[in-house]
Amino acid sequence: MARQNADGDWLIGAATNEDEREVSIPLSFLGKGKYNAAISTDADDTHYRTNRETFETMDGVMVSRKSTIKVRLAPGGGACILIRK
Repeated sequence: MARQNADGDWLIGAATNEDEREVSIPLSFLGKGKYNAAISTDADDTHYRTNRETFETMDGVMVSRKSTIKVRLAPGGGACILIRK
């Protein structure tokens, strides 16, 4: 799911069931120019039964409308991405 706030920032959220998966998120909905993305994803050892609260954050990832962000979703996990101009 993606939503844009009144300031033009985008928030993207992803969640999965008990199955681990990798998701590719195309950013073709962005306007022209460069954007800064802050990406929070499940850590390698995240699992909804044994280790629910571990995550990794990458800030300062430069993206554009031609970019695709790949995120790993752990079993029962998710990801959150904030994109700012």
